[in-house]
Amino acid sequence: MATLMAVPRGIISGADVVLTVVFVGGAFALLEATGALSRLIGALVGHTRRPKVRAGRGEPAVATLGASRTVRKELVALVPVLVVLSRGLVSVP
Repeated sequence: MATLMAVPRGIISGADVVLTVVFVGGAFALLEATGALSRLIGALVGHTRRPKVRAGRGEPAVATLGASRTVRKELVALVPVLVVLSRGLVSVP
C-alpha cells in the first residue's frame, strides 16, 4: 500500500514546483506564440559584436546560480529563454 501511495504523496509534496513550471511554461508558450520572445532574443544577439563570446561569459553565471541552493528551482523557468537564445546563436556566424 505504501508503494501505491508514494506517487500521489510525491506530487502533493512537490505541488509548488509543479504549478510554477506549468504557469511559467504557459507564459513562455504565449510569448513564443506571439513572437515576442524571439524578437527579444534576436535584438539581444543582434546588438552585440560578438554574441557567442557574450553567451560564453554568461554561462558560468547561470551555472553558478544553478549550483547554489537558493536559485535551483527558479532556474527551471529560464530554460525556454536559454533554448531560444541557443537557437539564435546557431544562426550567428
